[in-house]
Amino acid sequence: MSPDHIFVVAGRAHGDAIRSELPEIPSGNLLLEPEPRDSAAAIGFAVLHVLRQNPEAIIGSFAADHVISDDHRFLLAIRSAITRAREGKIVTIGIRPTEPSTAFGYIQVDSVLAQEEGLPRSVVAFVEKPTYEKATEFLGLGSFFWNAGMFIAKASVLWEFYQESRPELARGLATFYESYLDGDEERARMLWGELNEEAIDYVVAEPAAEQGRMEMVIGQFDWDDVGDFAALAKLHQASEEDRVIVLGSNAKVVAQDSTGVVVSQSRRLVSLIGVQDIIVVDMPDALLITTKNHAQDVKKMVEHMKLEGLDEVL
Repeated sequence: MSPDHIFVVAGRAHGDAIRSELPEIPSGNLLLEPEPRDSAAAIGFAVLHVLRQNPEAIIGSFAADHVISDDHRFLLAIRSAITRAREGKIVTIGIRPTEPSTAFGYIQVDSVLAQEEGLPRSVVAFVEKPTYEKATEFLGLGSFFWNAGMFIAKASVLWEFYQESRPELARGLATFYESYLDGDEERARMLWGELNEEAIDYVVAEPAAEQGRMEMVIGQFDWDDVGDFAALAKLHQASEEDRVIVLGSNAKVVAQDSTGVVVSQSRRLVSLIGVQDIIVVDMPDALLITTKNHAQDVKKMVEHMKLEGLDEVL
């Protein structure tokens, strides 16, 4: 794909890093959010930008923190999704679960066993992150897939759902985008801050499923959502002798009878003795200690710290 057709939506604080990592992306294709307002606002920003250039363009939205191992099979899934998107469908990529994970949302489709691999399935419902017992049940049924948060559709179709399901958000985004185009940064920042924080699942995916316009293609590739430090650890292999994964160029870690992951950006010595599945994130101005089982709860701690006025260490 030509870099001209790639758009990146990210927080303003990440702008310089993205320009450094992706110098081939035109500067006008880097859409910087004044502040986080969740995925519906971010994707809506990109939708409006693409609509202005080509209303019939097909958009694929993908999170930046996912790891995909097989480019060829990934592209096969995307091509299959594009075929259906041209007919007005919204298509998502589902990942066949390999374990009863409680870290992901799930997609329920109408049938799996009776259809050939590679064909789109009609989506019945999107399910929030389940309990372990429920995830085990999903694994046995075969009609539930991990929700990878990937959506492929015409820009015009996506915007149609914004206007139908969240007209207030659509109006707010349109007004913001006008100020963005005019170069009125102060007004654009104010308008962006007034947008409701909501995930794309509620604005587009769930309404589309209810109307029978959402389909799913199975992704026949290894996939992981690096949404927490436990997932990050899975991408790195610890040796038999040293079962603690250490990330950080200057990390100093000594471990005995311990397992887990240490992310260190300080020069302090981190010593672990007799602890299992531990996660240590050692930064110059803050220290996080938790376990792999509680890795998803870091998000709750971040919200708590915001309420306590500790934004400077986030």
